Amino acid sequence: MGHTVNYNHETDCIEIIVDGELTFDDAKSIVEDAATTFEKHKCYKFLTDFSKTKLSVNTFELYSFAELISETVSAAGIPLHKVKRAVLTGPEIADYDFLETLSVNRGHNLRIFDSLDKAKSWLIG
Repeated sequence: MGHTVNYNHETDCIEIIVDGELTFDDAKSIVEDAATTFEKHKCYKFLTDFSKTKLSVNTFELYSFAELISETVSAAGIPLHKVKRAVLTGPEIADYDFLETLSVNRGHNLRIFDSLDKAKSWLIG
């Protein structure tokens, strides 16, 4: 699994691109990198591209991932209601729908998309 986390000045978004098989440990590393990028740029909008990713996590780990995001945001002193996350999905849409439901139930502003243009439009708009 590989990933990049970069701040895009044009869109004022933190862009996360993940490629390959994603485990829960990989997800933790991505969250840490995203938090570091947030600290540097103070940007509350995140675009995560999982379109070339295969999720290798179980239901409990998906639940834990939503919790990990909440804890990381809180520890960084980031008001959760200010964070807006668009997720571009891969072929396993059911897992992503479940992640969206879990995240929204925890107070996250997260939406799942199958189109990069739609994801950017929602995130920037």
